[in-house]
Amino acid sequence: MGNTAIVQLLRDPKLVAKFQSYCGVQIVLPSKEQQEGEDVGKLYKQANGYVDNGSYNIVNHTATRLFGRHRTVRIHTSKLKSPDDPSPKMTVQTMAVIDLFFRFATELGYEPFYITVVPFFLWNIDSFVARQAVLLWSISMYMGQALKPLIRWPRPASPPVIRLEYNPILEQEYGFPSTHAIVSTILPFYTVYLTYNRYEYNVVYGVLLAMMWCLSVSLSRLYLGVHSVLDIIGGMSLSVLVLIFSVCYMEAWDRFFLHFPLSPVVALSGVVFALAIYPVEKRWTIDRGDTAAILGSAVGVNIGSFFYQSLDNNITGPFSVRLATWDEFQMYLLRFAIGVVILFLDKLIIKRLCLWILPAIMPTGGEEDVSKRTWVELPYKIITYSSIGIGAALVVPTIFDYLNISRF
Repeated sequence: MGNTAIVQLLRDPKLVAKFQSYCGVQIVLPSKEQQEGEDVGKLYKQANGYVDNGSYNIVNHTATRLFGRHRTVRIHTSKLKSPDDPSPKMTVQTMAVIDLFFRFATELGYEPFYITVVPFFLWNIDSFVARQAVLLWSISMYMGQALKPLIRWPRPASPPVIRLEYNPILEQEYGFPSTHAIVSTILPFYTVYLTYNRYEYNVVYGVLLAMMWCLSVSLSRLYLGVHSVLDIIGGMSLSVLVLIFSVCYMEAWDRFFLHFPLSPVVALSGVVFALAIYPVEKRWTIDRGDTAAILGSAVGVNIGSFFYQSLDNNITGPFSVRLATWDEFQMYLLRFAIGVVILFLDKLIIKRLCLWILPAIMPTGGEEDVSKRTWVELPYKIITYSSIGIGAALVVPTIFDYLNISRF
């Protein structure tokens, strides 16, 4: 089998449909009258997958299924469509336990996870580990996002895939490589690399936990029907390459950003340059703005760390791993609650200021929608998310020092 045939096989949406079927995802067929009246029977059948002989695999939905439940989702083609283009709806039956597990796993690749877990690490666990992980995460995510408009492989066709996660805006973004697969490989495995000599724990357990995290998040994207098998493999492979070629230089880069007098200027200039060479689509897509937000948050963390030199930078361990006492746990929650409120207000205020000022002073570029103007979207994302990073690494720790609730 040639390379082209292997690529086509791994991109085949039937593989995703089969995985969904194995996980208990099934179509609840409409009544015969509804099929005839609305001419949607073929779509329902296609979305339910295929069997080896090429006929449609129509399952019996009258059987009682453990933890089964119904969910209404959209069914649509794989072509990049306008968000205003309506798609027919269908009812899907899933296994509740599996469904909840994969929906939780996929949230580990979205912004709410980054904006809560990373600051928690900064404030309560180890700012050294969190800062370096954020830097490598931003590099790998930039590479993954930039490959999408270059390769232009769409998400798996639906039907036969069932979109359990449907977002009209995300549907306009290409699928290869999966950024969920990238982040679920980079973050856990690089965290294990950073901590196995810094903390006293069995590294085998760390690797197993990292593998469980990686596989859970990656498989969740297949389950939800938003990525092909090749998208997942591509994301993981890119992460492995980034780890291999970058890991030896990360500590030197970290020292540079912490101690070089002009490192904030260098960091901001690097972000501007990276976005300037970013592949641009003729039509608007969400990926360039997301990339600006990722780079902005990483730069913010590094700038904040430059001005707030944590004691974590001067101690090397190894540290013992133990459960927190009740008093320590209460302090964790107190710092986290105060910090999250500050970051929320920070994002709210800076976002509104940017969307108030930037449209008035930046060129429109012929775009009526303010949020899609390049000269508004990119500065707004960089400024807003840089401020969040600076708030997490500088403002919040300084307030903790003032309130005498910091870790040290």
